[in-house]
Amino acid sequence: MNCPNCRAEIPNEATVCPNCSHELTPVVGETAEAEAARKRPGWLVFAGVGVAVLAIGAAAIALSGRGAAAGFSERIPADAFVYLEIDIEALMSDETKEVVAAFGPLVEAQTGEEFDVEAVFDEIISEIDAELAGSDMSYEEDIASWATGPVAVGMLGDVDDPDAVAIVGGSDPGALDAFLEKIDADGSTEIAGVRFLTTSGDGEEMYVGRVGNDLVAASDAALAEALVSGPEQSLADDEEFTTQLSALPDRGIFVFAVDSDQMTELSEAGETMTSVTIDSEEFGQYATGWVAGSFGISDGNIRMDFAATVTDEFPRRSADPAIEEALPADTIAFLRVGSVIDQFGAFGESGVFDGMEEAYGVSLEDLLSLFSVDGAVAVWPSSQPEIPINAALVALSDANRAAMVDAIAELGSTLAWNVTETDWGYDIEGLVGLGTRDALTFLTTDRSLIESAPESSFASSDLHRRATSLVDGDLQAVIDTPALIDLIDGLVGMEDPEAAQTLACLPIGVIASGVDMSSHDVRGTTVIEITEPC
Repeated sequence: MNCPNCRAEIPNEATVCPNCSHELTPVVGETAEAEAARKRPGWLVFAGVGVAVLAIGAAAIALSGRGAAAGFSERIPADAFVYLEIDIEALMSDETKEVVAAFGPLVEAQTGEEFDVEAVFDEIISEIDAELAGSDMSYEEDIASWATGPVAVGMLGDVDDPDAVAIVGGSDPGALDAFLEKIDADGSTEIAGVRFLTTSGDGEEMYVGRVGNDLVAASDAALAEALVSGPEQSLADDEEFTTQLSALPDRGIFVFAVDSDQMTELSEAGETMTSVTIDSEEFGQYATGWVAGSFGISDGNIRMDFAATVTDEFPRRSADPAIEEALPADTIAFLRVGSVIDQFGAFGESGVFDGMEEAYGVSLEDLLSLFSVDGAVAVWPSSQPEIPINAALVALSDANRAAMVDAIAELGSTLAWNVTETDWGYDIEGLVGLGTRDALTFLTTDRSLIESAPESSFASSDLHRRATSLVDGDLQAVIDTPALIDLIDGLVGMEDPEAAQTLACLPIGVIASGVDMSSHDVRGTTVIEITEPC
């Protein structure tokens, strides 16, 4: 190789140039002879590494998670608008494999073939090796030997054509140097005392090198220098960013953070990105600053968390326990509908429902007043032969809305529904009851709920206690998956026994979601219990 200072030819293993005494950075390039022998596109190799990380990450993220290692946010410039972090070691851990293995019987029921979790991971590695084969590399020998830390990625600049920086945490600088030596670069350059390979593909340039134990990559020289010397201001210096990440109770195997303000300012695509990250288009419209989320495993269960700050316009609803108390203890599925009601309110403001009151005698505002405090839908088993399940839509207002129920019943009669008035409200088509009890309004197959509170309520049930122990804040949704499957099995099994057997093998217990809101800060949790497979 040549000395970067005086260009004199020196031995590959030299640490100091014998000609000018220049201290040498560890080699990340190739000898001329090795370069001629290999002739491998550097960009393709780097892309292959990316495919390796993403392939493993996609498989594990789809099925499991674990607490991620400490992030690299202090090494990424503060003007980044997206931050991603993946823990490679956790992706390949026994904990991940245990979660994957739980789905084995379900896969076997679908395919008729024996499921081997080790074979699944071997297949993932084989696919990665296929990507690297053209570069005479393998995952086990050339990547796994050094890439044991987290992978962090930051996106900066233009949303439509962003710059990027990446850091792959390593533990063996010698193995990393050996990996880099196999990359055929277009050239190399020294930046802040570190030799970077330069690769290009489709007109895009990439700088790749080693800093300490870690592989670093950047899409331009200035960003490469920031990765070596440290940026003047980093994401770790951004108080909003650190606040949202620290609000995640379990960093998980996968962590993301998006600056919704900057994304929206840079591009209309920002609104879409923000909506996707918090799984609600309407919620995304209210988010401001950084939105963070994580996916991981907690106590053997799959757990997803998000943290965000919202604007003054965000509808603030608190869960009222009267809703859970109005539903029976054998409820197996529960969903609060406050956000749905708020969406209808937003539609009304847009003029979509103009003319509704003139046409039907009932305004959208009148209907929404039924839910002014809280509302939910619920499902539970039925003992009535004429209906397979019981269900209820229950609304809580700030006052009794009997007059509103009368207006709805009158509207139903106008629409040719079979509506019969009773001493507790209205019977619709002989199947559904509509009526009020105090400030509660019910539309339900179980008319007894309209007449009086259940002897034992959902609020005191084992399912409610399990769900609230899994998530923080107000309970938003819960599903007793085995109970729901048993109910569905009774319906499906008569016509499709195989489908019923497949459902029975789903290794999921309770699914619960909760939201905690303090002032403008919103924290959400969803937990999926992993149970013993069938």
